[in-house]
Amino acid sequence: MIVYAPLFIVAALAMLFSGMIGNRKITEMLGFVIILGLVIVSGTRYHLGGYDYQNYVYMFKQAPSLAQFNLIDYIKLNGLIGNDIGWTLLNSLIKSLGMGFYGLTMFVALFFWLSMFFGLKKFFANINVLIVIVFYKYFLDMSFVYMRQSIAVALFIIALPALRDRKIIRYMILVILAASVHFSAIILIPLYWIGNIKLSKKKVISYSIIFTFSFVASLMHIDVMSIFSSFANLIGGTGGTKISEAAAGNLYGGNATNILHLLEFWVLNLFLLLKYETIDLGDKSNALIIRLFLILLPIYSLFAGSPIMVRDGFYFLFTYAILLDLLTKNVTIKNRLVTYMVIATISFYGMYRFATNFDNGASYHYDSFLMHKENLKTNVNVE
Repeated sequence: MIVYAPLFIVAALAMLFSGMIGNRKITEMLGFVIILGLVIVSGTRYHLGGYDYQNYVYMFKQAPSLAQFNLIDYIKLNGLIGNDIGWTLLNSLIKSLGMGFYGLTMFVALFFWLSMFFGLKKFFANINVLIVIVFYKYFLDMSFVYMRQSIAVALFIIALPALRDRKIIRYMILVILAASVHFSAIILIPLYWIGNIKLSKKKVISYSIIFTFSFVASLMHIDVMSIFSSFANLIGGTGGTKISEAAAGNLYGGNATNILHLLEFWVLNLFLLLKYETIDLGDKSNALIIRLFLILLPIYSLFAGSPIMVRDGFYFLFTYAILLDLLTKNVTIKNRLVTYMVIATISFYGMYRFATNFDNGASYHYDSFLMHKENLKTNVNVE
């Protein structure tokens, strides 16, 4: 925490300062500097990321060079989605550029954090609200542990303008590419049609009540995911196998979500409902973000017992920050700063809790390959 805490404090101060001055240029400049700090911390981490770190080292070693990688034959044999062909291709590319495993970790960190900053800054009056919240929602888990999915999340963020503007070809290319890197992104394909759903306060209230009570299904251990098993035969191949594994609950390791995630969602949802009339739903960006935010509710209620569905929440968690920024834009400076302090307190606690609990606290004490005189061309040996 000796590295994370000071960087977080700088981000929190930048959020407070930006909330007072209201200067977009300065706000984004401060945010970009902190993002670069996150790139360095994530990209140069040394043997941090739990058991997944060893898996990524193994996959990197097994990946062929780009000259030996026959993409067409690989797709014919394994299919485009389901065997993480996009991840293998990225590993091969990094290898062919003469980089080692640390070159891969640095590239993934750069791509993830810069995509998040440049892809989402247009949605914010104060981008530093996002940066403070990512310490809680994305930093030590997504950027340290879930490297493949971080690429998929970044590609989805890049696809947001296409989703908002109903450009189906561009959107589908990006999310299929994301699904080729991490299978969980397959959920993003049917997401295109949520734009056909008309929003109203009454609909949001009804939707919220129905799916909140669906949490009972998780408490009763009802196998909700089995409904997706019928799609396995329809798709076939490796993708079909992955769907079967997901339906059986065997695709990814992990635990069911904590009910606190559902309560956390509801706090923000109540805030949204109270301010609903003040939101300009004629703005396509606002409407899109509300729709994406609402997708989190069934993930944390109906599908709370499914690790794969809980992992899908990462595609939408940035909406917390956008909604908080949107809902505090026209309040008094005093109320805005009080809200920011609450956001900073909760985010720091969330980051601290993850650092102390995940992998028996292995990520609590940061280490960088720079401290071991390693470089981007170094390969890693993990026993």
